[in-house]
Amino acid sequence: MKLLFVVPHYWKPTGGNYGSLGADPSPRVAALSRLIAALHSQFGPQQAVLQIRDRTLQPANQQKAAEIEIAIFTTQGCHVLEYLSCPKNLYRHCPVECDPMFLGFEAQAYLRDRQQDFDWYGFLEDDLIIEDPLFFLKLQWFQTNVGPQAVLQPNRFESLVAEGKPHKLYVDGPNSGVAVQFWPDREALQLTGQFLGFPMTFERSVNPHSGCFFLSQAQVQKLVTDPCFLDRDIRFVGPLESAASLSLMKVFRIYKPAAPQASFLEIRHHPANFLKNLRFATGAIASR
Repeated sequence: MKLLFVVPHYWKPTGGNYGSLGADPSPRVAALSRLIAALHSQFGPQQAVLQIRDRTLQPANQQKAAEIEIAIFTTQGCHVLEYLSCPKNLYRHCPVECDPMFLGFEAQAYLRDRQQDFDWYGFLEDDLIIEDPLFFLKLQWFQTNVGPQAVLQPNRFESLVAEGKPHKLYVDGPNSGVAVQFWPDREALQLTGQFLGFPMTFERSVNPHSGCFFLSQAQVQKLVTDPCFLDRDIRFVGPLESAASLSLMKVFRIYKPAAPQASFLEIRHHPANFLKNLRFATGAIASR
């Protein structure tokens, strides 16, 4: 299997609501380092079992090992790449000239340029971490059963053990339904099935945003040939959110695992800013 990941990345300490504008670069350094390390450790071929007796290494997980390319897109020299803890040969630096708010669109242009070269294509904001080694097997299972017209998005979560807060929070719950106006159809579907004997429910998401998406080769070819691709439409919240989600919801039916099975496909948001900064009502978590 061959995997391509494009990552728009920007850091300039000017202040603002986005982590890329924070005065302290260390959260961005930690997040991007973990993103790169996780992709290689979860899906790459450099995995081994330690033979304790003779202190040798035996290859592990080679049956599902993938060839990985990570392309990190920056602009105006505003980035933290020189501070990363991982070796530089684990990623490709792709500087471009553009407005920083539109960097995600520039990163997606690379998907078009490499549309014949990989089995799966991922777009990730620079603070997202995949921790599930079965991530792409689950996506393949979903597409085999539902078809390429549907895309399964991961639930984005944060984790923080603190008094008075949930230990795990999925941060992209239902919104006002603004995304529905961009759907290619108005049919709201709920899909059910079984995975490893467990019942599963997938819902047509009224909030498809996860800060990322993952497409098969056939799906990425469908996306890049659609008139909406790279049209710079920013009507979904703003430029950053639109780059990650708007063209996707225009072309495909977007699903997410329903709340009872939210962890079936998930991706970590780092650091846990929602959990740290939001106030929650007393007794907000109730069993049903």
